[in-house]
Amino acid sequence: MIIGVYAFEGISGHWGDAELTKDCGVVPYLLYKKYGYQSVMVTAKEDNENYPSLVEKVPGMQIDYLADNGDFRKAQIEYLKENYLKIDTVILHGPYSTYFDFLNLYRQLRPDGKVYIALDANSYWMDRIDFQAEDFQAFLSQCDVIATSSRVMQRYLSAKWPFKIEYIPNGFYNFEDVDLQVDFTKKTNTILTVGRIGTEQKNNQLLLESFAAVADKLPTWNVKLVGAIQPEFKSYMQQYFTKFPDLKGRVVFTGEIKHKSELMREYQQAKIFTLTSRLEGGTPNVIAESLFGGCYQVLTNFDAAAEATADGKCGVVIQNQIDFERQLVEICSDQQRLLNGQKTAFKLAKENYDFSKIIQRLHYLLFGGKAE
Repeated sequence: MIIGVYAFEGISGHWGDAELTKDCGVVPYLLYKKYGYQSVMVTAKEDNENYPSLVEKVPGMQIDYLADNGDFRKAQIEYLKENYLKIDTVILHGPYSTYFDFLNLYRQLRPDGKVYIALDANSYWMDRIDFQAEDFQAFLSQCDVIATSSRVMQRYLSAKWPFKIEYIPNGFYNFEDVDLQVDFTKKTNTILTVGRIGTEQKNNQLLLESFAAVADKLPTWNVKLVGAIQPEFKSYMQQYFTKFPDLKGRVVFTGEIKHKSELMREYQQAKIFTLTSRLEGGTPNVIAESLFGGCYQVLTNFDAAAEATADGKCGVVIQNQIDFERQLVEICSDQQRLLNGQKTAFKLAKENYDFSKIIQRLHYLLFGGKAE
């Protein structure tokens, strides 16, 4: 009998194409590819939505659409009633209250089923949850595996909540069979960041202002920002280059890079990866990518930052702009420190952030048997 693995979204009920190649989609895809399970992403319909990744990146995985009734929670319930016999395993993302009724019903219909919840946790979000609430405790008690992608959050929640919290890293999967060997001699004096450029959360201004303050001390270095640029950020960019015209050739905005092979080349060519986020949910995708690219990490103090730097062996955690400026000058001026950190980053990636290994442990936690 083929085991059915079904992933449900808890905010709007909708999965976009981008989610298929993030942990939301990688986990069910690898359960299909490695173990032969029937893996399905169940999604609400959106106008003009298409899924090129189904063919190009995750062939064999399926998309099922919810009934278009205007309420994704009711639609998920109806879908469950119609398909519960096939749904042997449920994957949930985030401890959203929108899942509560759904999971109650699933446990009534399939007491033998398996439930995996990826908390996507950060301390700010988790601290706002009333973990003593009866409905919340009932919800988590119905999950077979509760996991977070950060060791810090695993320890924190394990002490706070009366549940066992597993550590399942948010890793990297090499969809495009990119050559992951890094030639450290070919890296350039580039400080790279990747993400949605200009959002309040990503706080890209911290990087740009800090670099401007020390650019004269680092004449051979440049900054590259990869990602879709938010419309409201463009006025800031204009003001920035008006204020710092000499940086026009040294601060580069590439826009979004959709092909993973091209994106990995950016990581492999950069010496430093930086993430200046005010907040992150668990471990961001770009951490695993940049570690596999052999990048020295310069990160703000979000929950998973320390472990992403191997507690200082392959990067630093900055506290504020003054600290960022000081660290940039020190790090960029010390090529041996950079090289040692880059090699450690690559080693850390292979040991801890390889999704092919991560899925083996998750499979063992869910289904038992011998861990591979």
